Amino acid sequence: MFMVVGLVILSLGALLAGAGSGSRGRILGAAAGGGALAGLGLLANTVGPGPLAADTSADAFMRRAGLAAELRSAYLTRFRHHWARYVPWLSLPFAWAGRRGTDQPIRAILDAWTLVALAGLAASLVTQLVPGVRLLAFAFAIPILAASGLARTSRAITNRVLSALVISAVVVAMLFAAGLTWSRERPYAEPIVLDRIQTAADRLEDTAADTPLVFVVDEPVDDGLLPFRVTNTGNLLRAHLPAERIDDVSVFVGDVGDLLAQRPTLSGEPLHDALSRQSLADFDGTDLSAARVLILTSREALQEPPPGAESLLTKDATWADVALPLRGR
Repeated sequence: MFMVVGLVILSLGALLAGAGSGSRGRILGAAAGGGALAGLGLLANTVGPGPLAADTSADAFMRRAGLAAELRSAYLTRFRHHWARYVPWLSLPFAWAGRRGTDQPIRAILDAWTLVALAGLAASLVTQLVPGVRLLAFAFAIPILAASGLARTSRAITNRVLSALVISAVVVAMLFAAGLTWSRERPYAEPIVLDRIQTAADRLEDTAADTPLVFVVDEPVDDGLLPFRVTNTGNLLRAHLPAERIDDVSVFVGDVGDLLAQRPTLSGEPLHDALSRQSLADFDGTDLSAARVLILTSREALQEPPPGAESLLTKDATWADVALPLRGR
């Protein structure tokens, strides 16, 4: 997708550069060369195993579960929460000033990049089919032009002390929002979670090849980040297993007793219930009696097997070997 967007930007940049400057041919040549290299890279990906048949993102999981309306709402919520970090009330005016002082063909490419990003952002906010915040984050041309605008402004202010004060204040204001966001970032996986997932992977080392590896992800039903938590846990599980076992992994959202009874875990929360139904549908044709099942839970109520779950205990195994808490000690 980014390759396509990049080719659109370069093509538009060549158009904006004009035919007389000689830049149009160079830009189009760069686009053709880059597109050819990207095509060779994609062709190389056809060698070896096929694509992974698993949802590696929350968005993909929600689309497949029929939660299109909830996904569009999530896109809009993400944009509302994150747009201010880009301080457009400062970056856009300085970007405009920087544009006027940038030479061709760089100006044409940055203009095209900005136009494509802003047009894509507007379309995403209207259609809500793609996350607008990603398009905003992709608009690197704006801070590049803003930096040029700051340089022009500093030269335009003849008093060096005043120039330093003004530029410093603007830079601090522009970096504050981003710095505040970065300071609040936390790892997607806590060390204790990685430790428990590694423990789960270690307990599956003795399973025969092609044995279905079933992970029951039992998270709180009212967690708004449930789709992300489930897909992230699945990604971490696959990353901790040998490559040849990745296709054997399946994830169920809900209670292990419901899985063994071949029914979804229904809580009354639409998001959780839809994900539980979809994850159960993924088990169609899977022989659970031949599978190795492990439970990864954030709850504290799984101290003993629920009814019917005793069958999960292999020889010399205890319930603590099957149910692994993702939180706590």
